Amino acid sequence: MQRKTYKVNEVVRILGIGRTTIYKLIGQGELQRIKIGASTLISADSVDALLRRNAI
Repeated sequence: MQRKTYKVNEVVRILGIGRTTIYKLIGQGELQRIKIGASTLISADSVDALLRRNAI
């Protein structure tokens, strides 16, 4: 079974960018945020879509 969400720190490691940039991308609508209680999750589909949009 594939993961459907990642924690912010996981996305930082996957993409190799900082937490501040991750939150900017969320604010710009580039990454889909899912809030469950105090946890912020990011959909795996939105991470994949971000990579596809920015591929050279």
